[in-house]
Amino acid sequence: MVYTSSVDGIHEVAIDYCGCQQSLPKTVQLLRARLFLSTVIDPKTAATFHVLNMFQMLSFTSKISAYEFYQALARRTDNTGTSTPPVRILV
Repeated sequence: MVYTSSVDGIHEVAIDYCGCQQSLPKTVQLLRARLFLSTVIDPKTAATFHVLNMFQMLSFTSKISAYEFYQALARRTDNTGTSTPPVRILV
C-alpha cells in the first residue's frame, strides 16, 4: 500500500509492481507512474506530480505554506472531521 496525495485529497492506493526479470526498481516504476516519493528506501508515501505543481503555483502566487496546503488536502479528503488522514503523508 502506498498513501498518495492528489488535488482531490489523500488516498490509500494499492500498487502492483512489475516483478519480471528485467523490471526496474520500485522507485523508478513509481516515478514513471508520476508519483513523487517521500523516500527512496521502501516507499510508502508519495504525491502526484499534479499536486506538487498545484502546491508550487499556490506557494508562488498566494504564499501558502506546506502546512496550510496539507490541511486543505486533509479537508478535501474528509471535511466532516470524523476521520483524520494518515499521519505519514508529506506534501
